[in-house]
Amino acid sequence: MNQQRIKLFQSIQNLAEELGLKCYLVGGYLRDQLHGMVSQDLDFSLSTGLLDFLPKLAEDLDSELIIYPEFLTASIKLNAKFQKLLEITNLDFCQFRQENYLRSGQMPKISSGDLITDLARRDFTINSLAIELSEYLEIFSKNLPLKDLRRLIIDQHAGITDLDHKSIRVLHDKSFLDDPTRIFRAVRYKIILNGDYHTKTKALLMIALQQNVLQSIASYRISNELLIMSKSSLANQMFIELIQLGVFDNLFGTLGTTQRDLIEKLQQLPVELDSEDTLTNLLIIVVGAYHAEAKLKSLGLKNKIAKKILTQINHV
Repeated sequence: MNQQRIKLFQSIQNLAEELGLKCYLVGGYLRDQLHGMVSQDLDFSLSTGLLDFLPKLAEDLDSELIIYPEFLTASIKLNAKFQKLLEITNLDFCQFRQENYLRSGQMPKISSGDLITDLARRDFTINSLAIELSEYLEIFSKNLPLKDLRRLIIDQHAGITDLDHKSIRVLHDKSFLDDPTRIFRAVRYKIILNGDYHTKTKALLMIALQQNVLQSIASYRISNELLIMSKSSLANQMFIELIQLGVFDNLFGTLGTTQRDLIEKLQQLPVELDSEDTLTNLLIIVVGAYHAEAKLKSLGLKNKIAKKILTQINHV
């Protein structure tokens, strides 16, 4: 455990108590800790008072505060000192909320909620975990075993059981229709956990692809998900999974070679330290195989990445 993170958690808890608020650790941090991984996610949920709480915390950390009031969320972009100490770049916060998707792929309408509705809106059961920050700090101040953490976690959707079985399961049947980017996240978690999709979740994912849901979201959201994948040492495997599910068929149309040949090329490609280089090299292979140069804009890539991909494909 990074002791600097514990100090940060104590500072956050002290500020919450000072303002009379309840603060919870949620989602990816708990998922990764239970799975024995060092988490790059630090997500917190507050009962209320998001805008009262965060300016003071950002000031104490001498870091930039970015607020999204329409979504009841905010992020603190840590300065270089704290990035090094905490081994993370951002702290993400939300106020208890609920989401209403009026149309597939569009951003949801947000309203205030409680902890139960806040957990129920999340993408997968393994990310629907929460614990009061005060209880989390007590566990580590007393050096209690992991079983005590498991016991105190609020788990309304059997997320811990799914994590134990490395099962990727959505919380409701419209999950992929509401937010099609969850297809990319499902792939990412499957590969990272070396797990599999829950049977019904896999069926819902395939139905969503058959309904061409990826056409309903802004292109930059697709490129963001692909870039996140490219930051992983398992990026090749994630792209192979996307191919096997038919995600690139959905985006680009008919494959101009055999799926086997495409997968072999991806398997042989070394993953670069720079995520943009990794993304560029992976997409050179994939876009070239689909002869999809004309559809490259559908990914919403940065211009320099798109130009590099097209240049390399044209030189082949």
